[in-house]
Amino acid sequence: MPALDTSADDDNAHALAALDQEIAETRERIQNRSRDIADANTRSQRLAEAHTAALAEQRATPEGLSTSMRTLELALLHRRPPAELRKLQRLHVQAEIDAAAEYRARVARWGHSPGDGPLQACPLGGCESFVSWALHLNILGTYRYSIDHPSDSVAVRLTRPGDGSRNLRTKINVRTALIDAEGLTLAVVIAAAFANPIEDAKLRRWLDEHYNPIKRSLSA
Repeated sequence: MPALDTSADDDNAHALAALDQEIAETRERIQNRSRDIADANTRSQRLAEAHTAALAEQRATPEGLSTSMRTLELALLHRRPPAELRKLQRLHVQAEIDAAAEYRARVARWGHSPGDGPLQACPLGGCESFVSWALHLNILGTYRYSIDHPSDSVAVRLTRPGDGSRNLRTKINVRTALIDAEGLTLAVVIAAAFANPIEDAKLRRWLDEHYNPIKRSLSA
């Protein structure tokens, strides 16, 4: 009896085995790819959280909060569209919230120190002439004050650009009685400093050749 020809069956078996192997390898690649995607998503989430935390930390700094205030003021002065104003207002409110949270976290860890408090930015205030000078020199101001720990005076940190990338800074002490619903405006702070010989000397050094024009702008 002639032997059966099984070559076709063997070929089919080899083909099926090869397909099974390819399917298994494909599934493994898909699983590896899924793990890579999951790892990438996890890394992306961590980076997004770190970015959000860094933004909150930056907004809570004197530069961050005062810049936020000035951006909003410029938008108001230039009568930007309502939608843009609302966005800037939300951003500034968030900056104030971040600054308050930074203070609370610090107090919870180390307790309150004299002269400390939630960081607040100084709005411009004053007449048109003073506002023009303050904007021209890009004078920014911040201070810390806590209503839970009242004091007689508050230190206002003033900055303006100097030569190159260097900022010129000074610290002016004013009476807390000057704080009103607006907080402490730059106009009020600088006018009070002009009336105090010690603080006036600081302003004269800090403003340099701009001292007299700004003084005249507040007395106009």
